[in-house]
Amino acid sequence: MSKRNSPDNPGNRDREFDRPPDATAVACGIARSWVLVTGLVVVVLGSGWLGIRALRERAAREAIASLTPVASRVPADPPERRQALEVADRLLQDYPDRPEALYVRGILLSRYGFNDEAVQTWQACLARFPDLAPVYERLGIDAFSRGENERAVEMLSKAARLDPDSSVAGLYLGQALNSLGRMDEAAPVLEHFLQKSPHSAEAYFQLGQAYLYLQAFERARDSHLAALRQDPHYAQACYGLAIAYGRLGDADKSRRYRQQYAEMIDQSRMVEHRRVRQGRDDAELQEALARAYLTAATIYQDDGRLAEAQEFRSRAQAISAGVASPNVSGESGPGTSSSPSDR
Repeated sequence: MSKRNSPDNPGNRDREFDRPPDATAVACGIARSWVLVTGLVVVVLGSGWLGIRALRERAAREAIASLTPVASRVPADPPERRQALEVADRLLQDYPDRPEALYVRGILLSRYGFNDEAVQTWQACLARFPDLAPVYERLGIDAFSRGENERAVEMLSKAARLDPDSSVAGLYLGQALNSLGRMDEAAPVLEHFLQKSPHSAEAYFQLGQAYLYLQAFERARDSHLAALRQDPHYAQACYGLAIAYGRLGDADKSRRYRQQYAEMIDQSRMVEHRRVRQGRDDAELQEALARAYLTAATIYQDDGRLAEAQEFRSRAQAISAGVASPNVSGESGPGTSSSPSDR
């Protein structure tokens, strides 16, 4: 070998260093770097997610721990109220981590006058189990009853998204939207509700009011007529018909329904109408109470505590025989959602 071609020749070594790097080696280096960077990102994001989850679970447990017993705050008479609140306290003590128990506790508290404590219980439930449509329903109904319609729409909209078949969310959501002047949103919600509950005078009336605002006067007329078919003493429906017929150019019918409305007022039928509707509302609350007891029975039965399960089942049947409990387990699958009585 000549000295010129020898590897020991300094000139040859310089040329070796001047060669471009091999493409495969470069690609492998880049790939290793990418894997390292990707792994680091995954670790950082994973740690952050786990940290956020841990904080949320801690906050949820603190919210549940902040709930306090209430039965001792009320007198022993009447016994029905005291006993129901004792059940609410037992559920909190025995099953603070079960969504069904927290849901039922809220129902019992709401039914017997502890509305703020009921809301606190449902909010604590959602902090731990954030996808329960029946809990959002109850929070929405509570907000609606307080006149907090924006809050009601927020809660009921979430309930409807989680459970599109919820009739409870549909009726109250439609009413809350009407109260906010959002009739263009209320109309389709109420129409959907009436497909499932076609005998609700209140829903037909609310739909008629929405159509009046939207100047769909024929639809407004038809909806108010349907409300009267379901409840012949629905005075507001007569007033709505008077307006609808007037806008449609039928002065005689407008005058007739306006007179009918005035007669109902003069004869104090509105007072009776409100009493009848309040009675139906009470019936709805009784049905919700029966469902609550039945759900409590299921909770204790699943835990093998058969005596308590039979006690709560007997209470449910005494209120409303054959009532079905809602699915608030947080699991997907068939379940019976609570539904309002047709009014």
